[in-house]
Amino acid sequence: MTTRIRKPPPPFRRVTVVATEPVSPYMTRVIVSGASLAGFVVDEPAASVRLLLPTDALLTIPEWAGNEFLLPDGDRALIRTLTPRRFDPQKLELALDIVHHDGGIASEWAASASPGNEVAVSGPGRGYTIDPDASDFVLVVTRRRSPPSANSSSTSPTFPSPSTSRSAMPKPALTCIEPSNSTGTFYPMGPPRRQRCPTA
Repeated sequence: MTTRIRKPPPPFRRVTVVATEPVSPYMTRVIVSGASLAGFVVDEPAASVRLLLPTDALLTIPEWAGNEFLLPDGDRALIRTLTPRRFDPQKLELALDIVHHDGGIASEWAASASPGNEVAVSGPGRGYTIDPDASDFVLVVTRRRSPPSANSSSTSPTFPSPSTSRSAMPKPALTCIEPSNSTGTFYPMGPPRRQRCPTA
């Protein structure tokens, strides 16, 4: 069987934790920064980044092996894919919201992260394009999907923040709602369709 060779992802950029803050009882925001983030751009909704975590307290940048990142000893690197909460190009700060759950490598790292810790990020990965002709764009999210929904609103110049009152929204309007038993209109990544919102 022929092994598919994938296009190399963007190179890793070394960064340092500058702050952590609780977003909620189930989520921690970790802010990383570094000169390597110069030129970093997040301009598509739901774009992603790879977060490289240290192995045995040491951060070693892995090599792309055609289908995955491998460390010099052949082991797979500790990498998790996340949706960035926001990026500040002036301060060169990237905010990552990480959900707490048992046994999660990124979750355990976020719980103990402190200023000065070194990690690396690669990206951004491709997001998607919002249809500018859509009359409405409704994001239906669970608590664990809040980073992608927040990223979607902040990276789309034609849509206001979900906190904006609907009466003040220009068209097309962005509304971000919690799951309910009501029927809503989605525009996930393709043509609009009617779908019942999942139960919280």
